[in-house]
Amino acid sequence: MNKGQQIIALDPYWKFNIDPNSEGLEKKWHTSSFNDAAWTMIAVPGNWDLYNEYANYKGNAWYRTSFKTPLVKNKQIILSLGEVGMSYKIFLNGKQVADILCGNYMEQFDITKLLKTGINNVLSVQIDNSLNYGAYWSWGGFRRPVSLLVREPVFIEQQQITSDPDLSNGTANVSTKVFLKNETNVDKVISLKQQISINGLVLTYSSPEIIKLAAHTEKVHIFNRPLSKSQVKLWHFDHPSLYKSTVTLQDQNGIVFQQTSRFGIRKIEIDGLRFLLNGESVRLAGYNWVADDRTTGNTLPEFRFKEDIDLMKTAGANMARISHRPLPDDVMDYLDEKGILVLAEFNNWPPYMNAESEEPKIFAKKLVEQNFNHPSIFGWSIGNENGSLKDFPKVNEYFSSIIDYIKEIDKNRLVTYVSHTADFQDNDAVKFCDLIMMNKYGNFEKAVDNLKIRYPNKVVFLSEYGAHADNLIYDTPNNSTFKTLMVDNLRSKENLIGYSIWTFNDYRSSYQTPVPSVSTPLHQHRQWGVVDVYRNKKRAYRQMQNFYAPISDLQLSIKELSGQKMQSDIVLVPRKKMDIPSYELNGYQLVWELRNSKNENSAMGIIPLKNILPGSESEFYQVKFSRSDSDMFFKLSLLSPTGYVVKDTTHFFAPPPAPSKIQLLTGTKEARLIFEKSPMATEYQVKYRMVDSVESGMKPTIDHYTDITNLVMGKTYEFWVVAKNGFGESARSEIKTYTPTPGYMLLPPVIWLSEPGNHSFFVGYSFYWSDASYEVRYGTDLTKKENWKTNRTTNFSMIQVPKLENGKTYYYQLRKLSLYYGSVNEWSEIKQVIPNKGHQFGSISIQGFKQTANELVVSFSGAKNATGYNIICHMNNKKKAYYVNQSISGLTKIILDDDSVVESLEIFAN
Repeated sequence: MNKGQQIIALDPYWKFNIDPNSEGLEKKWHTSSFNDAAWTMIAVPGNWDLYNEYANYKGNAWYRTSFKTPLVKNKQIILSLGEVGMSYKIFLNGKQVADILCGNYMEQFDITKLLKTGINNVLSVQIDNSLNYGAYWSWGGFRRPVSLLVREPVFIEQQQITSDPDLSNGTANVSTKVFLKNETNVDKVISLKQQISINGLVLTYSSPEIIKLAAHTEKVHIFNRPLSKSQVKLWHFDHPSLYKSTVTLQDQNGIVFQQTSRFGIRKIEIDGLRFLLNGESVRLAGYNWVADDRTTGNTLPEFRFKEDIDLMKTAGANMARISHRPLPDDVMDYLDEKGILVLAEFNNWPPYMNAESEEPKIFAKKLVEQNFNHPSIFGWSIGNENGSLKDFPKVNEYFSSIIDYIKEIDKNRLVTYVSHTADFQDNDAVKFCDLIMMNKYGNFEKAVDNLKIRYPNKVVFLSEYGAHADNLIYDTPNNSTFKTLMVDNLRSKENLIGYSIWTFNDYRSSYQTPVPSVSTPLHQHRQWGVVDVYRNKKRAYRQMQNFYAPISDLQLSIKELSGQKMQSDIVLVPRKKMDIPSYELNGYQLVWELRNSKNENSAMGIIPLKNILPGSESEFYQVKFSRSDSDMFFKLSLLSPTGYVVKDTTHFFAPPPAPSKIQLLTGTKEARLIFEKSPMATEYQVKYRMVDSVESGMKPTIDHYTDITNLVMGKTYEFWVVAKNGFGESARSEIKTYTPTPGYMLLPPVIWLSEPGNHSFFVGYSFYWSDASYEVRYGTDLTKKENWKTNRTTNFSMIQVPKLENGKTYYYQLRKLSLYYGSVNEWSEIKQVIPNKGHQFGSISIQGFKQTANELVVSFSGAKNATGYNIICHMNNKKKAYYVNQSISGLTKIILDDDSVVESLEIFAN
């Protein structure tokens, strides 16, 4: 946050055209006089790969926009860009401003002298997304907005804040390097002061210091501010305390520039074979995150990165080499706020993997400087799986030189590279590293043991692990279950400090290998995650949540005392010292909910937990409550200090209600039953029979549908669904009947996602090898389908329906056309969607809340793609709004301003 600087956002829609023959420069597409009237309008930020017609385009493409020169005097005008994919050139009024090889970083360019007055300035950007390295999709376009910064020519460029806590007495020293610039033609005498605050409370401030800043020079000024024990709150993944440093630059006329930066106070150490956070030995786990999806590409809007990080935290994530590529600043801010230790990594390519090339230093400098103040970052990675001496003979010289370079510009973090060779290759570059980050897909124990022999004094973190050819398979969420957890036998390895699975999410890719099991199918989804590309949870998500939970077990048994009086007996089993994860639990709570048939809490309670150390004895608790006939289940949740349910268990008192809203779709020899899910059920089972014959049942599923195949022609079938939970099975749903007849009718694709977009909607769907194309028909009147429009694509897995009116209700259906059947195929069920800028859909329902003094725990079901929630508390004839900075719902904690009794709540999604 900067004062003395105005941000002017450029138009969010630019003219766009692909350039497959690289003739844009020759045709003067970069000049002011070029007529781009025939070009397409496209969103910025945004990826062209999200548009049906450009979904698979790789190569050069051009963006153009225009703007008026801001009417200011004696100011600098800076063109500011976030991340761009991937290489790009910038032209302003026909003149080249920049040529960027790797668009992973924020960039700023002084364009003051290139601007024109009285007429529009024309900005042209040529982007090439063909530069790729790895199995993820190389998205084309702008990841963040493009804007103009109007600022004073004397300004603060950056703060680099280093905190040094004294763990023995609880104090800390905060050292701040302030980078000053004077880009005027005259010398300046300025004053500079700093204040440090936390949660709006000023802790310390300096007196103004007079500084002489010569014309066209830079200067670094250092503040050192001590903090007392009462002022120090250490940053921890469970307690991510954040401070603000505000530095003010003044001259004789007042404030010229003011910059506020956030930081945390924490200490990372490696002590022998222990990884220490603030002096505590921790063993941690996490996920690799391919930071994209199929409706927003890699632009990472706020709802996407918040939901993904929230889901990872809920599933036990505390540490990871989270992304191959640098992440935008607002994403890193959220990781700071929510608490995940991150090894930040930059891409490099083979031509630059040597000690002579300047490019790696450019990449490293940008990565370190732009992320210096994020306490979540514990170290820097200088590459992924690029240490093979056979493939890159000069790579050790590269690693040695670039590690030395990074340690010059950041002396307080660990530096490493991610190896896939260190367990067997002699002279591996991990010898230069502070810790070993290792990718391994099989033979895990052997690899960790070999590393102990080769590098007996180095700790190991498995930065990627998996064996997906034998575990997760290319299938639906219901059929995606780990056969083994792969690394569960590694916990006793003393040199291992943790592991991070590849991956959290399925992701788009075109990566191919000679090995079919690890190649990407035609639908372009690498299904290695615990959620799919549409963020549907797989069965594997629940497995990993339990595997990564901070406790070993949470046991719940319930018995009847008398009448409706019940007692729950709870056993909490801590982790062992050599478990992964393993760390002290401080500030955790058990929350219990008695939920009725209306999905509302009849009763709710909170059990504060004392600090729980790894290796300690099991904890025992009891809850007594009264149960009515309408109460369906008792749910027990372990709530972390950051507000995530990291472990839960449920005891059901009754079977779920019969499934509702049953729909039957039919093909020639097949049928699909679609049903609405219930919060009272954990699984569903489709049953069927020929009329007057024996009943058969399909396998239970967590999906929203089941297909029944190989039906017999001419026989009449009855189909129904039952819901299941831990108590038993529901009554049968409405019965649907179908008599197969000869023909070539095929079932439509399964709709996995129906998401509103800005003036559009997206449909994510299943793939079959004989699919040739897909068609969506849509309209606003259910009674006049003959007037509906159609949209067709040959793209697998995703279609966008554009040019719609925001806020208006649309209905649609989907079908496919096959390579081998010329007949018309079955339409899908009818879906409803309301386009909106935020992609948000779904309703909010409040299950209940429980107040203890000034702490309020709220249980609710939220809207999909929310960026946060405003919770309005009604108490004593007044109301107070509190903001919950979280995308997912469930349980959340609020610290109230006082202990006034909350009588009722309202919740609104942002």
